[in-house]
Formats: sequence, structure tokens, C-alpha cells
Amino acid sequence: MRVRRFGILLCLGLAACQMSLPFKKDTPDAASAGVTAPAGTIMGGPITATPITPGGSAAGAAPVAAPAPPEPFPSSIETTTEGGATTTVETLPAAAAPPPPEPKSEAQLACERRDGTWTSAGKGFKSCVYRTRDGGKTCRKETDCDGLCLARSGTCSPYKPLFGCNEILDSMGRKVTLCID
Repeated sequence: MRVRRFGILLCLGLAACQMSLPFKKDTPDAASAGVTAPAGTIMGGPITATPITPGGSAAGAAPVAAPAPPEPFPSSIETTTEGGATTTVETLPAAAAPPPPEPKSEAQLACERRDGTWTSAGKGFKSCVYRTRDGGKTCRKETDCDGLCLARSGTCSPYKPLFGCNEILDSMGRKVTLCID
């Protein structure tokens, strides 16, 4: 009974919100306010576009000149000797030479001969990493793979060695954690 009364009062209250009360002054409608645009449109004056010029100058201001290109290196140098003779020497601008390649160590050369990749690995040192023949193949133990059998995915590792801590399946198929720094 109480629930029914509460429901009825709630419905009456919501209905009262939707009705206009007699003592409430109505707001003017669009026609009496001088609005001639259809409902839902944006009203205002005509739209004007103001071009933006470089340097933040306003429209109609003088355009800013582009900076002059830097002067090239002289292509020739004239020198005068003690006897008054003038000699012209052709010169070319000095180009920055690329740094010389870092010499390869014996370990790096041996790695590349065995089709490995010499890369940063572990804790700040370089190591030889090899792609495995069966990376991504389904496995149940380590002996099913060229590399390691990854426990989470049940697939062979894509390269070897795997640095960091990894959950693998050992040669008996048991889940173990292997950490290589």
C-alpha cells in the first residue's frame, strides 16, 4: 500500500515538472523575440575569414621577406706573392666526414659467420642471438624445439638465447622459470 502511494506521488511530481504553472511567467517564444531562423540553426552575422600572415602581422600589412640564404664557401682563393704575382687556388667546402665504423671484435665476426646477429642483450653487453628453425611451432617439452619451449604459449621460442626470466617447459615437460642475464 505504501509503495503504491509513493509511486502515485512520484508520477504526479514528475507530471507537474512538465506542466506550466499558472503563476509562472512564460518565456517569450522565438517569433516574439525577433528570431527568424529555423530551430536548431546557429544564428549570427555573416562569417568572415581573416588570413594569417607569417610574423603575426595583420591583413593588409607588408609581407615579410624571406631570410637570405647563407653565403656559400668561396670556390676560389686568390693569393699574392712577394713578386706581385697572383695565384688562384680552387677550394671545395669541407664536408663532415662520417664517423669511422666501430671495429668488429673476433666474437662478432664469428657470430656473423654462423648467421647470428650481434646485438645488445642482457645487462648492457653485446651477445650473439640466433633465429631458431622452428620458432612459433607448438611444443610440449624443450626437446621438441631448436631453442626453448615457452610455457605460456606452448610454442618454440623465435630466437636463442632468451635473456631475462622466462617460464619454459623443461626436457621432461615441467614448467620452470629460467633467468639469463
